[in-house]
Amino acid sequence: MSKGKVVVLVSNATRIEIQGGGTGPTGQYLNETVVPMMALVGADYEVLLATPSGAKPYIDPASDAVQHFGGDEAAYRIGKDFFANDPSTNQVRTLRSVVEEGLDNYAGVFAPGGQGPFV
Repeated sequence: MSKGKVVVLVSNATRIEIQGGGTGPTGQYLNETVVPMMALVGADYEVLLATPSGAKPYIDPASDAVQHFGGDEAAYRIGKDFFANDPSTNQVRTLRSVVEEGLDNYAGVFAPGGQGPFV
């Protein structure tokens, strides 16, 4: 039985303005997003991913590397598999729908760090 629902708020931006002009790639950092989500799922919480548009977040290409998992290839593969296949990462809702439903329905709200939440 679930301990409750936790909404994870993320961006689905793919570009960010850079100092000096222009843009560069951005997105959610893979490890900053999936490691906490896997811990919540493992602790029997129902996890809901919400983005401004309701589209699945884009993973920042700079974060898609084993080095961000302490050099542990198995942990990296588990994280990538979770992001690709877990229902919590594939049944994304709009932030608006979550707010309209009411935040009292959630045991917690989590926003992974990095630059993704700022765009």
